[in-house]
Amino acid sequence: MTLSEGDNLKSGKYTILEKLPKEEGEGGYGVVYKARDNYLNDRDNSLNDIVAIKSLKKEEVTPQKYKDNLERFKREKDTLKKLQSPGHPNIVKYYEYFEENEIHYLVIEFLDGNNLSKLLEEKGKLKYQLAFDYIYQIGLGLKYVHGKNLVHRDVHPKNIMIVKTKVKNKQKTRAVLIDFGNVKYRELITSLHISIPHYTHHKQRDGDFDPKFDVYSLAACLYYTLTNEDPTRSEERERRRSRKETDLPPIKTHNKKIKKNVQKAVYKGMPLEPEKIPSMKDWLNLLPKPLPWRWQQLTKVAQATVKNLNRFLRHML
Repeated sequence: MTLSEGDNLKSGKYTILEKLPKEEGEGGYGVVYKARDNYLNDRDNSLNDIVAIKSLKKEEVTPQKYKDNLERFKREKDTLKKLQSPGHPNIVKYYEYFEENEIHYLVIEFLDGNNLSKLLEEKGKLKYQLAFDYIYQIGLGLKYVHGKNLVHRDVHPKNIMIVKTKVKNKQKTRAVLIDFGNVKYRELITSLHISIPHYTHHKQRDGDFDPKFDVYSLAACLYYTLTNEDPTRSEERERRRSRKETDLPPIKTHNKKIKKNVQKAVYKGMPLEPEKIPSMKDWLNLLPKPLPWRWQQLTKVAQATVKNLNRFLRHML
């Protein structure tokens, strides 16, 4: 069942404003709506009352496919809930999960912006420092995820949202990691993995738990951000290497302004041998530091996470 503008959920707590386009929503197994949280609007005007509500599609899928999708949907809910305490500014925020009329709903932060892939389509190439800034932010978010004994396993440009934010009353942008349906827990045994091959090391699909594979994926995203080209798939890179060919086209081929040390940093995060992939912390240390105003924003993380936790608790009342 598809909701329409003006429809209410949870006894009027949420009012649907619009259905979001596929590129801003789940696309494959769900629908995402922009909605208003009427309870928050009444109780605290200082908090943004606009949310995103993801719903799981039941139509047009087989019972087994729906069962698999529901497992992924609930895993995303469990993961985001786990990441909520204390939370991180570069991870999409979780608010609540509920079921109504046999349909499952996940309420999360509404992100006003475009994904990195769409942004590159529109702009062609990003400014050099801005490209590093976005990737660095996502790296900080992934460090937080890894600290919770989780591996994202689905890091690619369409899962990186670039959203509007304010710093000292000036409009800036923030990178946010989304879609935690493929996350792997250290204690969870599963080989289920659906991702974009250009951004996934093929040995990751064996089901191994290793945060370093997220580093490979993020380095591949940086390659894309600097070149506006998908990196070569890791399987094809191995075949090229066996033929003694260049396995990954040099970044300078696409962007002559890139310095050698920058290209080296990207390649350091994308070795074909998993044991050579650095930790997220070590790889981020190879990159140029974020823009100066970003540090000002990062110093406010504690305040932001406390505010977000308060909102989370309000939803639990």
